[in-house]
Amino acid sequence: MTLPIFYNSLDRRTDRRTYMEEQLGALGLSAERHSAVDMTEVDEDELSRTVDFRMPRIHMSVQSACNAVSHLEMHRRFLETGAPMALMLEDDVALAQDIPALVRSAEWLPVGVGVVQLERYRPGRSPRLVGPPMAEPVPGRQIRLIYSRTGGSACYLITRQAAALVAGNAGRLTTPIDHLLFSPNASPLFRRLGVAVMMPAPARQNEEKFASDIAAAREERRKTALGRLRRAWFEINCLPRQVMQMAQGARWEPFAYAEMPETSGEGRGPAAS
Repeated sequence: MTLPIFYNSLDRRTDRRTYMEEQLGALGLSAERHSAVDMTEVDEDELSRTVDFRMPRIHMSVQSACNAVSHLEMHRRFLETGAPMALMLEDDVALAQDIPALVRSAEWLPVGVGVVQLERYRPGRSPRLVGPPMAEPVPGRQIRLIYSRTGGSACYLITRQAAALVAGNAGRLTTPIDHLLFSPNASPLFRRLGVAVMMPAPARQNEEKFASDIAAAREERRKTALGRLRRAWFEINCLPRQVMQMAQGARWEPFAYAEMPETSGEGRGPAAS
């Protein structure tokens, strides 16, 4: 059974909806569109019942908060299905040609993994601290547990158990969705989720076609003194745990997007059955 696919899209962004439907159709996939929470229409008092704007662990703009709430709503919709795992997308993501192989079933998923990030956020090959390869669900792409923060929430797989954990323990949100899922220091759930990354990534944000709706707000946050101090604190606080993980075999590895990965066989982990 093919896994369910959900994607967030604002009602007013019909261009993005068309882009996603055409891209998914070309890959032979279908997805359920979720009407994303719109910052231009949301009641901020109502939003603050879900998002803690006064005492966040990581500052959230209204845009970022709307995005996080939209993802949680997709998780809850997924939990209404009987599927063991689902693919979550944002409407500006570019998908590699082998994405369909990843949603044919959940049988390839290693035991103990609840979330797999498939997106390389922003261009480049900046490293991530990852464990040894656990599986190779498609040729040339490895699943590895991750021990350092990796940004982006445009494309990830999540199991029923992980989605239920997020839905049941998010409470009032104190971090953006990518921090909640993929930040080992800022997320109160990270250690319980079982977070992995696929290397190289089979998805990326299509920045050439669409400008991110929340990138400007994130950049402004980074420029503030408080934002820089908070980010530095989270990075420093992770170091002792990361040193221990490196002693147990974790390594810093370059992380990049690849439309089709090399399949020479070098450095491969065990193939999924």
